Amino acid sequence: MDRIILHYDLNYFYANVEMLYHPETRDLPIAVGGDAEKRHGIILAKNPLAKSFGIKTGEALWQAKKKCPNLLIYPATTDKYSKFSKKVKRISMDYSDKIESFGIDEAWLDITHTAHLFGTPLHLAFILKERIKRELGVTISIGISYNKVFAKLASEYGGVDTITLINRKNKGELIDPLDVGKLLFIGRKTVIKLNTLNINTIGDLALASPQLLLKHFGKVGTAMYLYANGLDESDVISEDRVPKSVGNSSTTVNDMFTYQDIYLVLSVLSQSVATRLKKQNLKGRCLTLNIRTKDLVWSSFQTTLSEHTNLYSDIIKTAFALLQKHYRLETPLRSIGVSLNQLIKDASMQQLSLFEQKEKDRSFTLENTIDEIRNRFGYSTVDYAILKLNEKLTDFAPSTEQFVFPSGNKS
Repeated sequence: MDRIILHYDLNYFYANVEMLYHPETRDLPIAVGGDAEKRHGIILAKNPLAKSFGIKTGEALWQAKKKCPNLLIYPATTDKYSKFSKKVKRISMDYSDKIESFGIDEAWLDITHTAHLFGTPLHLAFILKERIKRELGVTISIGISYNKVFAKLASEYGGVDTITLINRKNKGELIDPLDVGKLLFIGRKTVIKLNTLNINTIGDLALASPQLLLKHFGKVGTAMYLYANGLDESDVISEDRVPKSVGNSSTTVNDMFTYQDIYLVLSVLSQSVATRLKKQNLKGRCLTLNIRTKDLVWSSFQTTLSEHTNLYSDIIKTAFALLQKHYRLETPLRSIGVSLNQLIKDASMQQLSLFEQKEKDRSFTLENTIDEIRNRFGYSTVDYAILKLNEKLTDFAPSTEQFVFPSGNKS
């Protein structure tokens, strides 16, 4: 028997929440944007009226104002959005105990064993959609399918405040003609490479040679082939499970022109990641570094550490070495992010030499002391001396100034 997976996506979420707090703007073009002075000056979300002026998620605020001079732009207030996100999740728990978040405004529900209690999967989805609209005042789009990848595609297919079912009978009609970039985890660079292989649609990808994809993309090519053919068997992972990754990113006040600039920003981010890992009693082994140049070109690099860690000293050393290996400063950087995945609970003993153990103990003691001082007296009360070399770049606390930038395929 096929699984029944539901995916919901809160429509123009940030803007929707702002309209609830500012009901007088319901018939006006509004958007939510970052702080221009801190270089977060892009559109994060917009309502349908703003969208009708051609305003796009991710474009600069000045470009949006040029298209629509009367556009109202509200600053992002993540506390409000988090509050609504949790309320939606609490309502969803009445229909399944298997819920997996995908960002602040999306989640999957496995309703395989609960849909029959509400008649049909479509009826359950309708009840959930209308209840969220009635109780919270926000709208959602819902997709239903037999795996997570197709369920997400289905939620994007119908538009605002809709329900779309993709099953084995209509999969060819609904999914195969879609641009291959619509498939989960396929970014712009991968689309360009697929297009050179004459793979333009999801249907093309489904019919492509698995050997060809493996040759050009490695294991990722195999995953793309499985996704396109509806063979995704990944489970909906409940929230009490170990998270997939812990990371932080920042768009800096000034572009980063030198390796020293980058090291300083990476240092702040690495401290934050280490602190968050320790608070959750986690360690990670695979480190990912994301960078964006001043020309808005994204790149991502990854490496695996010799052992799991939650130490700042390990994270900064590995991240900076990874950057120096893969990136030459031909173009200044505008933003950078670091994250750890392959996470485990920090409960297992690891065998180290006496010298290594002493070094780890010293680092752990130092970092824990810094964390405790910050928790008691504030983040800025203690820091590493090197960060004073450029306080304009390093004067931010990722845990309190975190922005989640939307992906390019958001509506």
